[in-house]
Amino acid sequence: MVDCNACGEKDLSWDNEYFENAGKWRLWSPQKERPHMCNNKIKEKKHIRKISCPKCATLGKARYIPEDKFQEHIQKEHIDWGDYR
Repeated sequence: MVDCNACGEKDLSWDNEYFENAGKWRLWSPQKERPHMCNNKIKEKKHIRKISCPKCATLGKARYIPEDKFQEHIQKEHIDWGDYR
């Protein structure tokens, strides 16, 4: 018997019949007598693009900042650059 890594449900087994027909593995719940359906889906990782700070690059220290933190970086690190008063 195996456990589901996503939701932690125990006492599952691999569905061999489904594998023979579809070529993919899935978990089978013998207690419910049906395929295992996770209640707790694995969350997809949100990919955050990182961008290079042009001001840091001209100073010789390349920095890659997450796109959503870039404005904050400019305001904190480069007070003299731009109209941030």
